[in-house]
Amino acid sequence: MSTSNKKFDGPIELDTLDIATPNDAGSPYAKTTFQPYSPIIDNNPSGFASISGQLSNANQPDIEFSMISGTAAANAINISTPTHRRHQRILFVSILFSLSGLTYMIHYYENLKIEYPPLAIIVIIGSLSSVIAQLINQFYRRHYSLSHVAKFLIWGCINGVLTSLWIDMLFVQFDHTVARVMVDQLIGSPFFQLVFLVLNAIWDNNNDIRTYLRVNYLKSLKLSYLIWPCFSILSFSILPPEFIFPCNCLVNLIWNVILSFIA
Repeated sequence: MSTSNKKFDGPIELDTLDIATPNDAGSPYAKTTFQPYSPIIDNNPSGFASISGQLSNANQPDIEFSMISGTAAANAINISTPTHRRHQRILFVSILFSLSGLTYMIHYYENLKIEYPPLAIIVIIGSLSSVIAQLINQFYRRHYSLSHVAKFLIWGCINGVLTSLWIDMLFVQFDHTVARVMVDQLIGSPFFQLVFLVLNAIWDNNNDIRTYLRVNYLKSLKLSYLIWPCFSILSFSILPPEFIFPCNCLVNLIWNVILSFIA
């Protein structure tokens, strides 16, 4: 709105004012008098039509991807891609081959230890049990990470060697089954959980290892006590010493699946 440059010399008459009208393109307020102004709607009419269509179809069974959250939409799109299906097939075949190799090595464990260096057999069995667990986790989650596979490969090697040495130490140092089970569960289980979590924190570049352990250690230890005490009792009371490590690796496969979800 504008006025003339004359000096004020009395009441202003309406016919002396320039009032903006809806058809006046020069006024930024022209549209606000009659309809709301939206730069999104005015500058992108097709976008407004798309939003209106989504709102009108919100109650329909087939909801468009644009109505889904970003993460869910991304996952849904990835599941349908040829690359995703190829990764799933590769994971499935890898799991089958790894399970076949692990079964073969456990079945012929004693013969393989005679033909080949025992430490190499222990490392291979331990790493296979850990890698298979991570592959199963990735197949289930539809999330692929070579870094996680490498981490569990290293953990499997470390865990295999430490477990074999730990079992031998228990048989040498303790004669009674009860003592072996107690030491195994009161010292062995907490130690192995600590080693895994420290490795996991270092691998993931977690600088605050103390906080990471405080959050995850007790949870991991509680879960371990749902599995390992029963196996420890059965292994030290029933199984011959030469079969404890191979059977431990089978149970460790289940446990590593749990650890992979925790990690």
